[in-house]
Amino acid sequence: MKEISILFVRYPDRASKFLTKYFNQKYTHCSIGLGPNPDIYYSFSVKGFSCETMAKYNRVGIGKVKILKIKVTNSIYTFIEKKIEEFKNNKDSYSYTIAGVVFCILHIPFRFKKSYFCSSFVAELLDISKAIKLKKKAYRYLPYELLQELSCNDLVNV
Repeated sequence: MKEISILFVRYPDRASKFLTKYFNQKYTHCSIGLGPNPDIYYSFSVKGFSCETMAKYNRVGIGKVKILKIKVTNSIYTFIEKKIEEFKNNKDSYSYTIAGVVFCILHIPFRFKKSYFCSSFVAELLDISKAIKLKKKAYRYLPYELLQELSCNDLVNV
């Protein structure tokens, strides 16, 4: 068995403040890391596919942080690792979708091809790898919704 880590944070930017105020979200961004204490987390931001570090989060003044650790089989871990490598090698083929976030907030089920926002990316990796069985499509999760669903499973909280 191996572990993957799901990191939830709240950025101190305007969009996060809006989501926190109007939707009562404690966490407004999420990313996935390989291993129990990863140095790099993978996600999507306005710049597209991104590799993020805790040092970056500390520089921008992250308000809240929560990490969930999920034990997975070696084959699931390897699958997620390979998918992340595909994203890294083809990052110019993928983009961030603010429209996807808006549709998700409005509960409109629509997915843009090769476009992600942070929680849709993390949820899709968890879903297609079969690390977690999700109740709805990956593109329908905002960070706080994904956290709620993952918290209902038997995960190790840090």
